[in-house]
Amino acid sequence: MDLEVIRDASEIIAEFAGLTDLAGRPVRFTVRRHRPDGSWLIELAPYLLGLAQAADVRSFAEGILATLEEGAGEPDFRLFADGYTDAYATVGYDGDELYFTAGAAFDYTQDFVGRTAKGEPLYRNPIGAAHLELIDVSPADPEHLTGCALALLAALRAK
Repeated sequence: MDLEVIRDASEIIAEFAGLTDLAGRPVRFTVRRHRPDGSWLIELAPYLLGLAQAADVRSFAEGILATLEEGAGEPDFRLFADGYTDAYATVGYDGDELYFTAGAAFDYTQDFVGRTAKGEPLYRNPIGAAHLELIDVSPADPEHLTGCALALLAALRAK
């Protein structure tokens, strides 16, 4: 089934607010659940949509809570990996300040198309680069992150 069809028939379980791309455009980060078949989707709109494994969603949610409880660290969490895109999120502390970000790396060997006249690499993918980098939400709201993590864990338990 097409990912957009699954997305359109899914519900948003958690939305992580405040991310922007490097040009300052808002990026909507949602974790969705397709109820008919239980599929999990990660969307970094307008750039990416991918199927996530329940174990990765659980690790992400539990990792958010553990990082907040610890008050330290900068763990990366896999959101989805499909053989082409490896999407991730990071919740961490820079000194005393909590931050949150997400991004993705692409298997550039699959979409490298050449170089510009200046020698810069060119890629054929939604971003036109080897990575999707987003601006950190800093300081991040710990209550918002906790609420999102708890919503994800509740949905995982509900199956």
